Parts: sequence; C-alpha cells; structure tokens
Amino acid sequence: MPTAKERSQELVEGNNQLVTASNVLGRKWHSTIVYQLLDAGLQGFGDLKARIGGISRKVLSESLTNLGEQGIVEQLVLETKPVRVEYSLTSAGRELQGRRFPRSRRQTTAAPNR
Repeated sequence: MPTAKERSQELVEGNNQLVTASNVLGRKWHSTIVYQLLDAGLQGFGDLKARIGGISRKVLSESLTNLGEQGIVEQLVLETKPVRVEYSLTSAGRELQGRRFPRSRRQTTAAPNR
C-alpha cells in the first residue's frame, strides 16, 4: 500500500501531466491538428492544411513546430524531389487518444464488432 507521501507525489505528477497537456492542447489550433493526425495518421503539410479549414500556412507551421518541441508531433523528411515532410504523432501524442479525444473515425471503423 502506498504511503501518504507516495500518493501525494502521484497526485502532483498527474496534475503536472494534466497542466502540460492543457498548455499544449489549449492553444487555438493544436487540438484540431492532433485530432486530424489521430484520425488520418501520417500526413504531409498540404494534406493536413486541406483537412483543417481556415488555418494559414504560417499558423500551421508554427503549431507543428510547437507540438514537435512538446514531443507530441514528429516530422519525417522524405528524400524526394522536391523534399517532402510528413507529420505523425509520437507515442506521447497517441496517448492523448481516449484522454482528450474520442476514438477517431479510422479507429472506430477498424474496430471489430463485438
């Protein structure tokens, strides 16, 4: 059985994770970007912009950079001509599924009937 000090530490750590998630996803477009990556998986910049109506290229770029710095989104640079960059969620980003976001369409349709 955990001691009172251990339970207190667990609460502090849990609250820190919640505050961090809130700070990251509380920004205007971040939740939308994460949801789109949960829903469709790996996407290029143009594909992601097309899926998100109303976001400018500048704001999308800044948001992806910020989400990358927070460890939520990762870039995959494809050595094509021209060079193509695709974005996906990190394991930390995928952990947001169920905590912050409902099951994505892709996961809902792929789930077996029970």
